[in-house]
Amino acid sequence: MKNASRKRVEAVVSGPADAVSALGYLSSKGPTKSVITSVAMTRAERPESEEFRIIQAPTVRGFLRRLRRQLRRLI
Repeated sequence: MKNASRKRVEAVVSGPADAVSALGYLSSKGPTKSVITSVAMTRAERPESEEFRIIQAPTVRGFLRRLRRQLRRLI
């Protein structure tokens, strides 16, 4: 799953058809304050890699936490 643009998210999902359909339905609901205008599902070739990775984007809170730790070491 990735942010494709400011207003669009893409995901490659693999699994039983019922589970994939359920995910499509749930994604049409979205988070509480979101406004979902459409959900498009397309059949795609199975990805070559079976690897699953979680990549967390850096947050401002995390950046400030690391900065404070580094400053404490210097003082």
